[in-house]
Amino acid sequence: MQLTCIAGIGGLPQVTIPISEVDGVPIGISIIANRFQDKKLLDAARNIVNLLRA
Repeated sequence: MQLTCIAGIGGLPQVTIPISEVDGVPIGISIIANRFQDKKLLDAARNIVNLLRA
């Protein structure tokens, strides 16, 4: 259970966005939305990725 995302247990959509690496260790952020808000979550993730690339 240690590697199970709490969002998945709760039936919430979740996405992880890779950001960078530090000393070979990947760094990322995870964002979670309310149930049935998958499109809003994906739109938010896309916006974050676009901001990070700018």
